[in-house]
Amino acid sequence: MSSKSLSILAKRHLVRVISADGGLAQRLGKLLDTARRFHIETTSGPLSRMAGADEFGAHASVIVVQLEGDDDGNLSKLEHFMHSARPPAPVIVVSGALNTEAARKLVRLRVSDWLPHDCSDEDLATACEKAVSPDGGRNRADRARCFAFFSAVGGSGATTLAINALAAVADKGKPARACLVDLDFQSGRLADYLDVEPNLDLTEISTTPERLDAQLLDVMLSRHASGVSVIAAPPSLSAFATVSPEVMGRLLDLASAKFDDLVLDMPPVWMPWCKPVVGGVDRFFIVTDLSVAGLRLARRLADLIANECEIDAARSVIVNKSSWRGTAGVRKRHATDILGEYLAGFVPNAGKRLLEEQNRGMVMAANSAGKSVREALKPILEAR
Repeated sequence: MSSKSLSILAKRHLVRVISADGGLAQRLGKLLDTARRFHIETTSGPLSRMAGADEFGAHASVIVVQLEGDDDGNLSKLEHFMHSARPPAPVIVVSGALNTEAARKLVRLRVSDWLPHDCSDEDLATACEKAVSPDGGRNRADRARCFAFFSAVGGSGATTLAINALAAVADKGKPARACLVDLDFQSGRLADYLDVEPNLDLTEISTTPERLDAQLLDVMLSRHASGVSVIAAPPSLSAFATVSPEVMGRLLDLASAKFDDLVLDMPPVWMPWCKPVVGGVDRFFIVTDLSVAGLRLARRLADLIANECEIDAARSVIVNKSSWRGTAGVRKRHATDILGEYLAGFVPNAGKRLLEEQNRGMVMAANSAGKSVREALKPILEAR
């Protein structure tokens, strides 16, 4: 593109149309060209064949993506590109009828709008105008960032890392926009670590899921002294059997709409709703220790999740409580050899002081012993 055309585009909104059907671009060109506020560029072919994220959203004010039904390849590519762009432009999706899982994935991605293939010209033009307006089309900075933490072995410290991960990424000036979610309904420890009362009533939302809305969620939130919100339920032996994937999806969708940052402490066993949860988060991490058994178990779990969810699990394993000289004969180089591309990084052992602060519900304090943990976590969380 020439420098002249760049200067012209600076005064107009660039609409990038990604479609195997040239008719959509022509239609948009006729609809928007009269206002002389838009410039249309077309990328032909299905989204699944697009090579790089730069081509997806470079310089665009709004991206219109045409999907063929609920094709998993196109949806996975869309998710990858939206997470890779910094920040992505508002995305409008045009497609045929979607199944429930595909529709929920678009909701989690916070696309600006969804329109059917047979939408009216007025709806299509309105969606583009809304996307480029100052308050239309949520971009990456507005959508909830979500991280999930799994434990590979008992005592690995996954809950502690989940808490400190939120402290590492959350906007320090807006603690009320951050939330920790305990999804281990049988033996979760988030509420105990933070010294808050678990208020999530699983019986009520499981028997009458239609009642779960933003207002009811607000009632069931727990509040930490720091201002951070906590979603946690009292321990229950039967909760896992009563919480359906639909209830879990509704709960997390509402939380994603309410907060800017979400960190999920996942259960130690794989539940039916784990797959859609992993598919909807920005990053997931498996926490293990610096032992041969712990490293091997973490690699197996990463393999299983990658295969089950059909996702890339690279840089997903965090080796916690590590020292620079290793532990009991196991060195960091052994972790690199065993984990390979799955290794996300190492987090140091914060010692007994952190355990004392957990016992007193003070792990979110800025000057806590978790400071070294948060400093080690931050580049891991921000890596792509």
